[in-house]
Amino acid sequence: WLGPTSAVEPLRDRSVLILHGDQDRWTSPTASLSFARRAQGVARDVHYVRMLGAGHFMVRSVPVWHGLSTSFLLSRFADDTGAAVDARRLEASARLYRAPDPLGITA
Repeated sequence: WLGPTSAVEPLRDRSVLILHGDQDRWTSPTASLSFARRAQGVARDVHYVRMLGAGHFMVRSVPVWHGLSTSFLLSRFADDTGAAVDARRLEASARLYRAPDPLGITA
């Protein structure tokens, strides 16, 4: 549900993770990627993950979607608060930060 008029300013200095199924026919993966590109330089960091073979509800990819989003949230929480988080919970999102292109990640 991210389109050309979706505002990026509310993301200033925030970390953003967008996961979008490449087979989604209800909302546009291309529009989400364009939004991610516009958010770069405004947000603290932006990651776009193309979920291969996933449609709108990502039913076939729920474990991957849940694992990445939970890990990303816990990572940001640990960084922002200094809270101790089990390193095993952070591994999925660490992969996002190791990617050569933060907008070219596939899962």
